[in-house]
Amino acid sequence: MEARPAVFLLLLVTVLQAVAELGYIGCYRDDSTRILSKAILQDKGMTVQKCQQFCGKKGFKFAGVEYGYECFCGNVLRKYRKRKESDCKTPCSGNKRQTCGGPWRISIYTVCPLGWKSYGSSCYFFSQTTATWNDAKRKCITKNSMLAEVVSYGERDFLRKQASEYAENFWLGGTDSKHEGIWIWATSQSKFNVTGWHTRLVKEPNNQGGNEHCINIHKKLDFEWNDERCWNSYRYICEKLLV
Repeated sequence: MEARPAVFLLLLVTVLQAVAELGYIGCYRDDSTRILSKAILQDKGMTVQKCQQFCGKKGFKFAGVEYGYECFCGNVLRKYRKRKESDCKTPCSGNKRQTCGGPWRISIYTVCPLGWKSYGSSCYFFSQTTATWNDAKRKCITKNSMLAEVVSYGERDFLRKQASEYAENFWLGGTDSKHEGIWIWATSQSKFNVTGWHTRLVKEPNNQGGNEHCINIHKKLDFEWNDERCWNSYRYICEKLLV
């Protein structure tokens, strides 16, 4: 009996992770003016993915599901309308394991461009080609994005999982090139509040050779973080913030 709370917690974390990977943003209050009003679809087989695909094909950033079978699209959110998660509890008509808002309550998700992956309120691009860290940073800018910056443990674990599925090394946006040992995210210039350094086989970051000033997710270190020479070439992860 003592194990049941732990089992429940593990199940809850698994469910929340799955929802986040669909790009879930939150539960919002809706009304006759519509928080998302640019395109509407009603379908008795509604799922979150069906609504995202519908809105994505029309070029919108956000998809919202409401009342079990309604889908709404748009590009702007009004944050003051956010409500508690228990308000959005109506099962989706096409997948009872998903929730599709409720009466005047809408569950809102991100819609990512083709070839990008959703997590929370961001979209991620996992490159198929390699580049130095600086070139990777520039390539992300051309995609109206940045080298990925990790701000939550859920995001860290999502990127690690994706990197392991590709079985490749990937650059992240962290560097200590200005001040040795003081790691910041290059685009936001913010210090780390979450880390994922590998510390078992070797203790990272170790600045081996005195010139490792950029971060990658390293496949030989269990897809955890490693400090690396910035001029080496690896695949890279771009992040596009939607909110």
